[in-house]
Amino acid sequence: LARHSDRATELAVTAERAFMAAVGGSCQLPVAAYCLRDGDEAFLRCMLADADGSRARFGDRRCAWGDADAMRAMGEALGAELRAT
Repeated sequence: LARHSDRATELAVTAERAFMAAVGGSCQLPVAAYCLRDGDEAFLRCMLADADGSRARFGDRRCAWGDADAMRAMGEALGAELRAT
């Protein structure tokens, strides 16, 4: 399957999944995460709401594109920030 893998997608999903894990994302929680490449940077935009859909919070972060560890840390940090608000 490695032949069919797309590195850019893997990197974006790394940030998105890190956010989802940080907020305890599930089918019961209104949550969204979208990461894309913007030149040499990764741009992550996320939303977290209470289980009933109230109190929607939005946030975004940027980091260098291509460093999976940095992108994971970006998702975790944004998740912690939105969870704390």
